[in-house]
Amino acid sequence: MFFTAPPVVDLIDLKQNQVVFTSKKALRVGRDTPVRLSAQAPEGDAQLIPSRIFVQQARPLAGGQVAYVGTLQTELPFQPVPVNNGDSDSLRRGARFDLSLRVMSPDLPDFGGVTVDFSLTGLQLETRSAVSTGEVVRLTLDTNIEELEYISLSARVAWSRPEGRKSHRCGLEFRDLTPEVRDQLEELGRYLRARETANLTELVLERADRYLLGYTTPVAAE
Repeated sequence: MFFTAPPVVDLIDLKQNQVVFTSKKALRVGRDTPVRLSAQAPEGDAQLIPSRIFVQQARPLAGGQVAYVGTLQTELPFQPVPVNNGDSDSLRRGARFDLSLRVMSPDLPDFGGVTVDFSLTGLQLETRSAVSTGEVVRLTLDTNIEELEYISLSARVAWSRPEGRKSHRCGLEFRDLTPEVRDQLEELGRYLRARETANLTELVLERADRYLLGYTTPVAAE
C-alpha cells in the first residue's frame, strides 16, 4: 500500500478558526481534509504545518489553482502572517451556507418564501410561483435568532427557474445595504459558521461513540 502525503496548501488569511487558502490539487467541498498548510511565521520563513481543514467553499483562480474557505480543525504553533486580506475578505463574503429561513415580502408570490442557502451577498429562495428576473424586491428575513430576529433589506432577482411542479427557485443579490443591515448579515454569517463547526464536532463525537460501542468501523484513510 502506497502512502500519499496530504496536499500542500498556501495560507492566505486566518481569522479565529476561519481560514482562506489556495491549492493546486482539487479538494472536496463539505469534507474534513488533511493538508500540509504552508504558513508564514511572524519571524522566519514559511513552514509546512500538518493540519485538518473542513472545506466550506471553492473558487477557481487563474493558473489552475483554486481558492478555498474552510474551518481550521488544528491548533497552529504560531499566528501566521496573512498574505492578502482583500482576497480573503472577498472569498469569505461569498461563502454559502445551507439555510432554511422564512422570508416575508409584499413583492413575492404569496407574500414570501423559504431560503435554500445564504451568503453575505445574497441568497437562494423557493417560492410557489415565478419571480421576474431583474426585479428589485423587499425582503424581511425571520432569523429565529434572539439577537437578530428580523433583517429587512432589498435584493435584485438575478435568475429564476421552475423547481419541480409546484415551486420555483430564484437567486437574489442584496442591494443598497445600510451599515446596520451589513452588521446584521455579518452576525448571521458568524452564527452559521459557528453552527457548522458545532455540527462537525457533534458528528465526529457521534461516530467515535458508535465505533467504541461496536456499531461501526472507522473510515479508512485515503
